[in-house]
Amino acid sequence: MRQADAVTLLGAFTGSLALAAGVYGDLWLAVRLLFIAYTLDVLDGVIARREGATREGFMLDRAVDRFTQVIVPSILLLLYEAPQTPRLEYALYAAYTASLVTLGFYRLVYRRVESLNYFSGLPLLTHALVILAGIMALKNVSVLLLYYLLALSLLPISYYRRPSSGGKRSFPASRIIGSLLLAVIPYGGLIAELIYWLVIVGVLVYSIGGALVIRRSM
Repeated sequence: MRQADAVTLLGAFTGSLALAAGVYGDLWLAVRLLFIAYTLDVLDGVIARREGATREGFMLDRAVDRFTQVIVPSILLLLYEAPQTPRLEYALYAAYTASLVTLGFYRLVYRRVESLNYFSGLPLLTHALVILAGIMALKNVSVLLLYYLLALSLLPISYYRRPSSGGKRSFPASRIIGSLLLAVIPYGGLIAELIYWLVIVGVLVYSIGGALVIRRSM
């Protein structure tokens, strides 16, 4: 087995552990494990570029991304909101998660833009970041914000993506360090709340500014 594929599968295993922790009731452990899975996702890309990417590895990576970035965060959202949310509002969360998972599989097959320097539709990872930041800070995850993000992910709008340089990207140290820090920082306090608001503001700015950057460059 190629090293990159082994790391990808380790990410899937870690994401599965996160799901198990969430079902057991330890949502903060689930979030920490997911950020470790995201670190592994970055590492498998680095290794794949060094080994030489393959179609099988690429599809494996995309499938695992749908699991760790869409399915697991969606289930954690439902588990997090269940004890505190009225039934009607909870139905909105359920409809959102069902739509997001369905969209994730659709985009996996029909909207593949890996060779382009932009995303087609708002990246699905933005949903995971908002959900996980809310759980970390013990904040109510806004239904309106989630449906706003869902609408932008449904539409084939082009969003800015950091371009490759000569077909190869530099070592993504900032992404690895950032994911690892989010896996170990204290949750439920001032640091988590600060990160929550940084994520919300960052996602809102990107949801508008990311599309504007692409339009100006076309």
